[in-house]
Amino acid sequence: MSTSEISTIIISSISIFLSLITIIITYCELRKDRSYKRLDIIVGLLKDTRMDDDFAFIFECIDRELSFKYKKPGYFDISDDIRKLYGKKINNFEFGRKIDYVLSIYDSFIYSSSKRLLSKKEFNFFHYNLAMIFDNKEIVNFLYSINLYCKKRNIICPFSNLVEYGIKHKYLKIDFYNDNSPTYKCLIKDAKSI
Repeated sequence: MSTSEISTIIISSISIFLSLITIIITYCELRKDRSYKRLDIIVGLLKDTRMDDDFAFIFECIDRELSFKYKKPGYFDISDDIRKLYGKKINNFEFGRKIDYVLSIYDSFIYSSSKRLLSKKEFNFFHYNLAMIFDNKEIVNFLYSINLYCKKRNIICPFSNLVEYGIKHKYLKIDFYNDNSPTYKCLIKDAKSI
């Protein structure tokens, strides 16, 4: 082998080595950038769920154990304490819409986690609020009623991810799917008789 061939091999080896180093550095920077973007997303979700007036209001009602009862679709009978807390007029239907909104958002978080759009670690930020939701008997009866109504009509429950999560993590009992559950009350008229 001549000196020029050896020089060519050395230069080629150094070029390959430098290319590999460049690829590794680029990969690390892309991962770091992706981590920051995911962190921004999580911070945004947390900010939205903590700072949103509807979220804050519903979770304050749950936290303070203020009285509200699920009566029929979209209708919660709310106490005067809740009206005072809200600081302006709120009727039973508006309160129901707020509950529906909060449950829909958490259902989408669970869906995002199941599709790996949120990692398990990222999803951990929401476990506390989910436990609060499932610990509230009236919200669980609302979920049961909607689930039963949808089952009888052979349509997907708008909170199916939330229901599956509740059963998987033992917040809800398995008889949640039972039409005549001794644990849960169905308050949607005619949902049982179809």
